[in-house]
Amino acid sequence: MAENKAKTNYWAIAGLILGAISTFIIEAPITPLLAAGALVISAAGIYEARKTEQGLAYAAVGFILGLFVLVYYFYAG
Repeated sequence: MAENKAKTNYWAIAGLILGAISTFIIEAPITPLLAAGALVISAAGIYEARKTEQGLAYAAVGFILGLFVLVYYFYAG
């Protein structure tokens, strides 16, 4: 009797949270650090999602949010 427990991809969730936070405080001086952190942690979440098949959407959204915030902060802001 083997149970198939799905592992939670905490990297993907953390990347999504950092990406969302960086969009809400886009004018703060710490925004580029949060957005870069969202990129790195979401990339780790994508890597982990390829192994566990969990959290790919969360990691992708966090990565895209971080990328958009960085582009906006440096080029449009």
